[in-house]
Amino acid sequence: MPPRSYHRRLLQRRDPRRLLAERLEDRRMLAVSFQFDYIRNNQIGFNDPTQGDGFRSALESAASRLGDQMQHEATIQMDVYSFEFTGSAVAHAASESQPSLPEGGFLANVISNKIINGIDSNGTAADGVLEIFFFDENDEFVYATDPANGVTGNQLDLQSIVIHELVHAIGFTSATNGNGSDDAGAG
Repeated sequence: MPPRSYHRRLLQRRDPRRLLAERLEDRRMLAVSFQFDYIRNNQIGFNDPTQGDGFRSALESAASRLGDQMQHEATIQMDVYSFEFTGSAVAHAASESQPSLPEGGFLANVISNKIINGIDSNGTAADGVLEIFFFDENDEFVYATDPANGVTGNQLDLQSIVIHELVHAIGFTSATNGNGSDDAGAG
């Protein structure tokens, strides 16, 4: 008896409009995963002895949610730093830019090259860096680590901030000027 695949091909040949069902086991699920190296240069944020686990869990959950949306297969390695909030930005992320022309708010970099082309252009070095600035008891704000529990009053959603910054690390820019140009010089 011919194999099942033979029968599927035969049925499709008779009626090319017929869609073939795939078994889930036959499909390869694509996703980008993130591995974080928490640089332990202080006792703040991700390294905090009492709250660090919750902050790390929020970071990893946000990265997983973002990575699951990408139809590519790659593992992105990032160095993660915790700093004290100094009154300006709450986070920053970056990856070394590759020689390319900026096009429409996207800058090719080590991370995008790894995701899109499967090329690890920096070898064993971290693909990018993520810096989060943490509030202390004297600051006006605190981080909410699980958006499912709601974000209220003086809370900032840490997972949303992380996703925003990881998208920058992938190469997307976000500053659009009044004349339509962006911070990558396009427009």
